[in-house]
Amino acid sequence: MENKKVSKKIIEGLKAEESKKQIEAIDDIRKDGNVTYLPYLADLYVTSNSTEIKDKISAVFQDIKHTDGVQTIVSLLKNTSNKDLRSMLLTACWSSSLDFSKYLIDFVDIALECDYLVTFEVVTVVENFENIPPLDDLDQAIGRLRGAVGSQHSSKRELLLDLLHALEDFRNNG
Repeated sequence: MENKKVSKKIIEGLKAEESKKQIEAIDDIRKDGNVTYLPYLADLYVTSNSTEIKDKISAVFQDIKHTDGVQTIVSLLKNTSNKDLRSMLLTACWSSSLDFSKYLIDFVDIALECDYLVTFEVVTVVENFENIPPLDDLDQAIGRLRGAVGSQHSSKRELLLDLLHALEDFRNNG
């Protein structure tokens, strides 16, 4: 997917009442490969009650290959309070094979702010980084985690310790 101009027809399809038109629009986006549509897809994901539509949107996010999609996904992650959308976006992060390592601090902040399940997904994303995050980011993230671990419930604390160990491994092996 890459950044291009949006089609009015596709936007209208996403906003249509009929799921058939929404699915056609999603399929067009998948073929077109335009990351500019990702926020529109995220909105539809939140408002739709259709499992088929949500699955199709999730597949689009997981198939993103263009690096412009990384910043958009991280922005959507940081700006949503919808648990289902956040979970889908985190799954897309570790399954898309894009490099999210320069957003390590954002992932650590999400892990610290959110519940156990989100923290688990963040740990999965970080452990699957193919590139080592910048050293300054690693040091900052490690410091934040060390400062926050003690105030967490035991199950989340264990996950944050797993995340901390993964970051220390990155720093020691980088």
